[in-house]
Amino acid sequence: MEDFDIERQLDSLLSEEEPYINDGGFTRNMLNQLPTPVSRPDWLKPAVLITSTVLASSLAVAFLPDSRIITDRIGQLSSMSDLWMGLIVTGAMLGLTALSLVVAKSEL
Repeated sequence: MEDFDIERQLDSLLSEEEPYINDGGFTRNMLNQLPTPVSRPDWLKPAVLITSTVLASSLAVAFLPDSRIITDRIGQLSSMSDLWMGLIVTGAMLGLTALSLVVAKSEL
């Protein structure tokens, strides 16, 4: 019962309106000088989510214990020529770098 009275008193104190303090337009001028928020492209969030999901799934599959089928497939990847493996890894790294740059640039 006592807690209820304290909450009611707090609510009444918080709901009281303070009188407006005239600051000569300072607040309005400051708000007008703030930079406009930068909006991110609509495709960015799904791209980040899909990329991170694919990467996490790939890591989970790569380190999944007792999965002979999956480890055999990974073994087949290791038997690829060095050129193709290098191209795949380079492409993945360039894609992640480009995505990171887009995210970093959109947050500025």
